[in-house]
Parts: sequence; C-alpha cells; structure tokens
Amino acid sequence: DGGRNRHQIVPFVYYLENIFEKDILDNVNLQNMKNFVAFPAWCLTELEFHAIGDRAWGSFETVYDWIETITDISKKTLVDYSIKIFPKLSDISKTQIISCLGHFLIQGVFKSEAAVSFIVQESIKEFRTEYRPEDKFSSANYALQLFWDKYEPDVSYMIESEIDFSLYDEKNYCRKAMVNYVVRHADSEKKKKIISIIKDGKNISNLSEDIIYLLVKLGDEDATIKLIDEYIRGKNLDVRLYWTDSRYGITNASNKVFKKMVELFAYTIQKSNDRRQYLHSLAVGMINQNVNKKNFKLLEKKLSKIISYRRKNNQYFEYVQNILNEVKERIYQN
Repeated sequence: DGGRNRHQIVPFVYYLENIFEKDILDNVNLQNMKNFVAFPAWCLTELEFHAIGDRAWGSFETVYDWIETITDISKKTLVDYSIKIFPKLSDISKTQIISCLGHFLIQGVFKSEAAVSFIVQESIKEFRTEYRPEDKFSSANYALQLFWDKYEPDVSYMIESEIDFSLYDEKNYCRKAMVNYVVRHADSEKKKKIISIIKDGKNISNLSEDIIYLLVKLGDEDATIKLIDEYIRGKNLDVRLYWTDSRYGITNASNKVFKKMVELFAYTIQKSNDRRQYLHSLAVGMINQNVNKKNFKLLEKKLSKIISYRRKNNQYFEYVQNILNEVKERIYQN
C-alpha cells in the first residue's frame, strides 16, 4: 500500500531485527513474509524520508536480505515472487523492487534471466510513456536510469529494436540512460545505422538540441561540426551534460572535423572563464581521441602559430608547447 500501514508494520520489523526472538515466527505464515518485498524501506528511516533508490532495510542492505536471513526463503524465490505481484503494487513499491533487482544484477549477486527480462520490459514501458512538460516523472523512471547507467553486461539486443531514437530526451532520465546504454555497447557499424535512422531525410539544422547531442555521441561529423561552431559563436554550455556523458563519439575524424576540433582548442585559450575551461577539456579530449600521424601536421601548424604569437607578445605559451610535445611523442613512439 505504499507504506500507509507503516505504523503497524514498523514495530514488527523493529522487534524482529533488534530483539529477534525467532519463536515469534512460529505463529507467522512464512509465505506471507514474502510480501515485505513491497513494503517501502523509507518507512524504516528515522525521518521517514523517501529517496529514489532507497534499499537499506535497517542494518540489512535490502529487504530481500532481511527476509532471507529470518525465514531462509532464497533471494531467487523472492525475486520471482516480486515479479509476480508487481502489477498490483503502488508506484513506490514498484520502484523499490526495480531498485533492488537492478542492484542485485549490477553487483552480480545472482544471475537471473527473469529479472533482466522484467527490467527490460518495465524500461520499454517507461520509455514509451509520454510526459507533458508539467508532469512529474514516475519514481520508476529514476530507478531504471540508475540500472542502465551502471549495468555492464551487454543486453542491448533486448532493447534497441524497441527504442525510437527520435524520442531521445536529455531530461527524461530513463530514455536518456537506455539510449546511452545502446550507444555504449554499439560498434561502429551499429552507430552508423542509428545515425542513418535518426537523420533519414532530415535537415540537421531542423533537429532538436537533444538529438544533436545524441548524434555527436554517436560520432556523426555533421552534428559535431554544428555543435563546435555553435560553441565558438557563444552557445551556452550545459555543465550537467559535460559532467555526465556528453562525450564526442568520433574516433577517426576526417581532416575537416579535426580542424574544427583544433579551432575549438584555439578558441578556448583566448580567454579564461569557467565555460571556456570546460570546452577546453572537451577540445583536448577530442584531439587526443582523433590525432594520428596523418593529421598531426594540421595540429602542429595551428599550435605552432599560437606558440609563436604568444612568445612574440610575451604571453604564456609553455602550456600549448607542452601539449604539442606530448601529442607528438605519443603518436610517434608507437
């Protein structure tokens, strides 16, 4: 019931955990104890404050650990039971189950195809859910995001055909995490296929900002050039994206794109402020990711001009010189 009966349940849990006279369970139907998987863990916190992803159950890591300890009912059995009763539960209880099962899978506590399939199906439902700007996301939206952000085994084949990439939304946590998961596990050919699907017959100038970010992560050159040009013209940098996963996906850039990366580098060192420092880190990362013996001369020519100008005008140039030396040493020693 989402915790509405907590004033009756919490004393019972407290008694079992702190006094733990196991004889009390002689008069309890142990099968009914399985229902505790749906009782919100936040009800046991001192302040009764609910945070997304709450799993701690007193001194136990999760309610599943607690039930397993006092009843000897296995986690596997509890997981199967959770999936069975899931449709009947409140949003809070559903979120707790998703959070716990996701945690077990991420940590490798056990392997369960049923648990993975369950989370996949719930994720697909959430991905397809349309929210209006004034709507709040379900708490499950956040719990599913945590799963796809941290789950490493590649099950992208289970979700990629169900994803409409045109719905990618940086503000929808579940959608963003699922798409990023697919991108993270995609090889170059699959990335090209996704790019083709997204751009099919569309003018890149008409695509949303979020889709441009996605195309850049996939390594699309047109989108990368567009975004770099906008940054050089003064476009605001979303620091939240910088700190999370707004990575430049190109790993074998053409000379045209590589020149843009070097151009961004030159732009970022003209002035010193937080925005340009963030962009500078991105520019250095892109250059290091794409420089090779064939395009090094482009980098050397541009940076040499910067070094010469700064030296002539008694400006600090050693940093640029060090970057050039480090890159040269790295690519020619291999």
